[in-house]
Amino acid sequence: MKSNPDARNSEKNLDSDKMAVILDTSVLIEIERGNKKVLKKLEDIRKIHPEKPYITQLTVSEFIYGTLNRNLTNQTKALNKLKQYNFLNTTVSSSILLAHLDSILTKKGKKIPPFDIFIASLAIDNDLPLVTKDHHFKEISGLNLILI
Repeated sequence: MKSNPDARNSEKNLDSDKMAVILDTSVLIEIERGNKKVLKKLEDIRKIHPEKPYITQLTVSEFIYGTLNRNLTNQTKALNKLKQYNFLNTTVSSSILLAHLDSILTKKGKKIPPFDIFIASLAIDNDLPLVTKDHHFKEISGLNLILI
């Protein structure tokens, strides 16, 4: 296995031909809030990337963490909304990529939340664009980013 962040191996969750995107937690939060501007941008993105969007394991954790102050019924409703997405899981190659990205960012003195580096590594490893509101993702080389 190659040791650079752009390395790919045969262990993939997806076909790179898929016309899908990964939604970051920041986007899920805006969907939950009913942000019309974000919802419109997602409609436009869906025209170009018509496949069912993906979310990552850590996106699920971040999103659910944000619902913990709600009652159990509302927490359950929020969790059920996540069922409309495909889920991306980590692989050996995305884990190696995560380590490389973190090392590169640390050497550059760039601080990005660890969950976001994880999400970026999955996006890069699966050749999928990441849809987000968070500008710090611009610091990650090789990431196909859709800022909304």
